[in-house]
Amino acid sequence: MFEESYNRLARKILNDSLQVKKGENLTIESWQGGLPFARRVLIEAKKKGAHTLLLLEDDEVFIEAAKSLSTENIGIMGQHEYRLLSSTDAYVFIPGPPIAIYTKAVTPTQKSTSTAYNSSWYAAAEKANLRGVRISFGYIGRDLARLYGKKSETIIAHQLRASLIDYKTIQAQGRRIAKALEDDTKIELHSGGKLTFRLNGELVIEDGIVDKNDVSSGNNISYIPPGRIRKGIDSDSVSGQIELSSVETPWGMVEGLQLKFRNGALTSWACRRGKQAILEMFRILPAEKRKVTILELGINPAMKYGFAQDRFVAGSVTIGLPRLWGVAKQATAISGKKELVHKGRLV
Repeated sequence: MFEESYNRLARKILNDSLQVKKGENLTIESWQGGLPFARRVLIEAKKKGAHTLLLLEDDEVFIEAAKSLSTENIGIMGQHEYRLLSSTDAYVFIPGPPIAIYTKAVTPTQKSTSTAYNSSWYAAAEKANLRGVRISFGYIGRDLARLYGKKSETIIAHQLRASLIDYKTIQAQGRRIAKALEDDTKIELHSGGKLTFRLNGELVIEDGIVDKNDVSSGNNISYIPPGRIRKGIDSDSVSGQIELSSVETPWGMVEGLQLKFRNGALTSWACRRGKQAILEMFRILPAEKRKVTILELGINPAMKYGFAQDRFVAGSVTIGLPRLWGVAKQATAISGKKELVHKGRLV
């Protein structure tokens, strides 16, 4: 169904994202649903003279293990995987629905325990200086598609189109906006109120290209489709009120979430839909950790809302708290005196 798009994207990732060269070692990790695309990456990589290795994650085994095994036997990387990463030049990861945020196959706790190796994997990948991409349409399964009221094929097709844009243009756009996101800059977000804070921390431009600067800074794994800028926030400086159009949590989607902060602390909240998801999150998240840590601006002009990657839509404004990502679709974002986004449109 997606064969031509898979072929084009495989070539684009190998050439534009990872710049794979003859003789380099390419590792492809895929879950079962991602195998058709993984095969196209394999073929295109072999054409370039790369040495290829395909790893298969089995959906049913993951689910059974997550539900039945002791925590001592899951969520841990073996030394053989560390050694594999250390000898890998480029990496393509195609995830599967069992580890998507809204999967019903396992509970949030079971999924978290089973993927506890994540931080170790990224640390090892950074140490190895490998160049990698994560293909987000691999997450799309029946549960996620039902959440958005669409067929999974429709969502995948949209993300494929958004993956085939010009990455250089996205890169230039990201670098332009990044100049206004320096540490200690005051930000105002207008969306159902005014939220203010100061920036502080790492800045990442997800432009689909993994270059030497990305590798040296540890941002060596890029999302495909690309198109967002992420910047750290001085959490204690957050004050005011904001309304978020849609919010992702492991317990489901929340709509119309209103949050009020004073000196970093969350003082009150309300929502139009999804109250139980927020209650579940706050049940395990202490009050002192309910703080905004991340600001994101979407810059992908081909992404539309409702296709499982709202944070990448051009003009979207996202704030991140632990276990919660909230998107404001019609927000205005002001950096100092410079308007970056005006009512949901990039300036």
